[in-house]
Amino acid sequence: MQQERYRRISDGFAVYLPNKQSKTYWCRVRILKKEIKKTTNEREIDKAVERAYMIKAHLQNRVERDLPVTSSKTINAISKDFLEYVQETQADSTKIALVRYFNRYLMKDWKNRPVDEIKASDILKLYKNHELDGTKIGKYTEILLKRLFDFLEYNDFVAKENRPTIPKPKPKQTESFELLKVDELKAFIDFFELTYLSFSMLYESDKSEKNWKLFEKHALANLYFYMLSGCGARPGDELLNLQMKDIIREERTNFNQIDNPHDYISTFNIKIRSGKMSKRSGSRIVPTPQDFENHMFRYARHVAEPDDFHYEYIEKNPEKYLFGFGDKESVNKDFYEKTFNIARESLVKSGKIRQDVKIVPYSFRHTYVTFALVQGIDVYLLAENCGTSVNIIQKTYSKLAASMRAEEIYGIDLFKDLKSKPE
Repeated sequence: MQQERYRRISDGFAVYLPNKQSKTYWCRVRILKKEIKKTTNEREIDKAVERAYMIKAHLQNRVERDLPVTSSKTINAISKDFLEYVQETQADSTKIALVRYFNRYLMKDWKNRPVDEIKASDILKLYKNHELDGTKIGKYTEILLKRLFDFLEYNDFVAKENRPTIPKPKPKQTESFELLKVDELKAFIDFFELTYLSFSMLYESDKSEKNWKLFEKHALANLYFYMLSGCGARPGDELLNLQMKDIIREERTNFNQIDNPHDYISTFNIKIRSGKMSKRSGSRIVPTPQDFENHMFRYARHVAEPDDFHYEYIEKNPEKYLFGFGDKESVNKDFYEKTFNIARESLVKSGKIRQDVKIVPYSFRHTYVTFALVQGIDVYLLAENCGTSVNIIQKTYSKLAASMRAEEIYGIDLFKDLKSKPE
């Protein structure tokens, strides 16, 4: 059946195939004595007619809002002129920041976005996506957006009444959560370990696909929370986005075996490439907890080739997510959060952790940093390891560490050197 090439809908309104080779219908609309042509992206004429009505309604809406009925400008289309406007109107220190954040955030998220369709809700989403709330960069981005819409309004790309109100980034909020006591930390680690062992025994007794999935999930949950408690990483993306290629194995001489100079031990580091600080300061290398190799060995013996060691399994699967299930290319982050909540509720019921305080996954990092300070770890080394600043550690954690080492303060004797020495 020959394809219908033209259909008149009303005066100055029709759908058609622009040439003999075309398979996609276009629509022609007359608005304010201007003939506007737009593709419907439809190959069936009835669907093209429906789409044409939507296009016409959109154009009429633009007329009612005193906007141009021709194609609206995108962020990409106005970028060159806007950046020239910034260079001409802003102070040197400000324009460098505005150009940087325009390219880093607006071009990344809104490159092909029509400028007259940007709403306050889109701006809030931008702040959230790039974690700009409570930051100096967030304040600069707010200034950038105000200057952008000044430029758009002046050039009649956006009508004054349709200009969105630029929301301010939310002020920085300090999370209030509790430091884990030693026995509480141990209770969490024991809970995840015992859960892993129970599903391991279940799988060994009945190697069904269902039991394997349960075993795999809880083996990885055990590894995740063990690492979270022992390396100071932030919960979420910093660990959950790790791939096998981010695990770095090194061999070192075992100095405890003096009689055998060829005896080596393996140490593992991880390269954290995701998360809050990685977006700003790049990746960082973090040592794994002491028992990481044993955890990996127990898991890998079920998934690696029969003759492969755990480190060979890591090397052969560089793109696999460490905490991903099966061959999936993403990580089910909700599972780890739900697993933590189940553990917390169970430990509260059994009286092993406190009920009247806020204990969250971030408490593991909170506890790690505080205990490291108590044990005298260099604050600069700790800041580098945890992906934060010395100032933040001193401001947030040092008070806790000082209270935990109070006995050392009590032992200070101000008059020690003034006491008479024995003759």
